[in-house]
Amino acid sequence: MKILIVGAGIAGLTLASFLKEHEGFDVDIIDKAPDWSHLGFTIDIWDVGRRILARLDLDDDFDDLSHPVHSYYVADKKLNNRIVLEHFEKFYKKYPSVLSQINRKDVHAILIKKSECDIRMNLSIESVNDAGDKVLVTFSDKSIESYDLVVGADGIHSQIRELIYPDVKIEYTGDRGWFTWIAQKYVSPQTITEILGPNTMCSLFDNPNQACAFFTAKEIPGTFCDPSTRMDRLKKHFKDYGSPIPEILSELKAEDLMPTDIGFIKTDKWIKGRIIIIGDAAHAMEPFAGIGASMAMEDAYVLADELIQIQLKEIPKALEAYKKRRLPRIKLARHQTRLNYYTDVSKIPGLHFLERVLAPFFSTSHFTKGYARLLETEP
Repeated sequence: MKILIVGAGIAGLTLASFLKEHEGFDVDIIDKAPDWSHLGFTIDIWDVGRRILARLDLDDDFDDLSHPVHSYYVADKKLNNRIVLEHFEKFYKKYPSVLSQINRKDVHAILIKKSECDIRMNLSIESVNDAGDKVLVTFSDKSIESYDLVVGADGIHSQIRELIYPDVKIEYTGDRGWFTWIAQKYVSPQTITEILGPNTMCSLFDNPNQACAFFTAKEIPGTFCDPSTRMDRLKKHFKDYGSPIPEILSELKAEDLMPTDIGFIKTDKWIKGRIIIIGDAAHAMEPFAGIGASMAMEDAYVLADELIQIQLKEIPKALEAYKKRRLPRIKLARHQTRLNYYTDVSKIPGLHFLERVLAPFFSTSHFTKGYARLLETEP
């Protein structure tokens, strides 16, 4: 079975890694990026993601490179009221790794090594034509090749999704996020802290080697994040925040921050003939639940599992079986993401105050029940 994977990110490399363990698969991978300098910052991996890596015998590598998170805190913008929203002790009694922080580049590196695939960089797709029993692909270098299956694993700005379902668009929340590395001294060990203000939020992550911050504020999607005014705008958004936010901002330069307009993809249009989209290309979620990378790895595992079980002529059947397995878990992950979004950057006046006041009197399972259901079940 000749397969083209478009996108050499976490989803694409995980799929390639599973397929290479079985005979009968000829896999090509392309990526539109010229190099790997764009790999970003720290990411969350829940135990559901670690289980997928364990199936590839990569759990030891992951554990060596990652940093377990033991507590999740929420605070007001002055950091006067810092409450424990969740300690993960009960989860750690059941699972080897509930939630971990790891550099995206480290996950990427171990998957590249595992997949053992040659990746054609700086190459994109001009057109895909499903001819029934084959897919004809025209590349940006004008070459044309035929495949039994094309998998779009090319992220939220998916070229494959745009080609097969141009009506499916990114929906933007109206928030802009800025990722940056910060000094470790500003973050408590093995924690995530979310500092909430009206229409703003700052998340602080303890990372294995260097801490990370994620600032979120209301800005118009698509407007240019001008580096010459970036720091002034950020300081204005967070001017009422207490220590350590002013100290962190005073140490940063505009080029230290990676801006991104926060959006998501909500559709069940994942398949067209012998073309399928997975990971963020199919169901990109806002970053507030930290579940996207784990879901992308699950996608890859389930798709590989279905393909391994079928003959060449049964590819459409395998794709439908994949969709049937994935839809319920993606809906659950999306529900948890939306819950986190509305409680983190809510526009409702007073909601953050009520959240801080009432949280100590409610079971933390209210905030984590979606995660629990994902952890307690298999993809």
